[in-house]
Amino acid sequence: MLKFKKILHFLFNNPLRILVYSFIRVLPKRLIKRRLFYHNSIKDKLFLLSFDCDTQKDINSLEKLIKRLNYINFKVVLAIPGELVMNNFELIKNLNNKYSIEFLNHGYYLHTKFSDEEKSYKPIFSYEKKNIDFIKKDIELAHNLFRDKLKIDLTGFRAPHFGDISYNKKKKINKYLKKLGYYYSSSSIYDLAFLKGAIFDSEGIIEISVTGCVDKPMSMLDSWSFLKIHNDKLVLSSNYFVEIKKLQNILENKKFNFINLYADPSHVIENDIFFQYLENFSKFNLLNFKDIDLIKN
Repeated sequence: MLKFKKILHFLFNNPLRILVYSFIRVLPKRLIKRRLFYHNSIKDKLFLLSFDCDTQKDINSLEKLIKRLNYINFKVVLAIPGELVMNNFELIKNLNNKYSIEFLNHGYYLHTKFSDEEKSYKPIFSYEKKNIDFIKKDIELAHNLFRDKLKIDLTGFRAPHFGDISYNKKKKINKYLKKLGYYYSSSSIYDLAFLKGAIFDSEGIIEISVTGCVDKPMSMLDSWSFLKIHNDKLVLSSNYFVEIKKLQNILENKKFNFINLYADPSHVIENDIFFQYLENFSKFNLLNFKDIDLIKN
């Protein structure tokens, strides 16, 4: 009964996603890919990359991650909850002073926990199940932390567990982001990308959709979804790199020009194959998220 209620809640709050899901099941794949991996304002091919740092394990990997990205000339874009920033304030401050980093507002409160015993991640909360007052407070606390403590004026946002959030709630969030002076968000997935384009305007905020799996766009292409237990450790499965290879093929095709990938630092930091693939993408990593308006010029 509980599962049935969850399904009904999802259907009621995500009618657009259900509609797009129905289209994707019947439309030609070439048409779907054109909607998700192409934007007519992009003159050159564009590969965007960001990292969600949701747990202390990710923070512990940060400096090594930044060094590896700098080595292959990749821009560093990080989304870190405010509580994690405060728990590691001197580290984050020093990294910001030492390296060129673009930070995204990722809310203030911790929204993910890792169980060492179960070797699994679990969400603490989702914006979809919170009222707009809680969400505004979560965003504002993070905004003020970066502004007052780190002297950073944030202009970009990544919602916690953004794949869960309905279109109507995203519109409310973006209205508030606009009020705070934000410019862009990267918190949308295949449904809005299919309907509105890979990059689109939402309540005055530029939404930069996050790329899903090439042949199964309804599936998130995040490192979290491709973890497996091997020798009592969480590692990326080979299927993850099958999907990354497909992204490489997409950008080698003249019909497509846009990819926006994200991962968690602790999932990829010890995986040389991941960074080898990034080297192939580095020539397309032309912009920070905050410079996304340059594609129109």
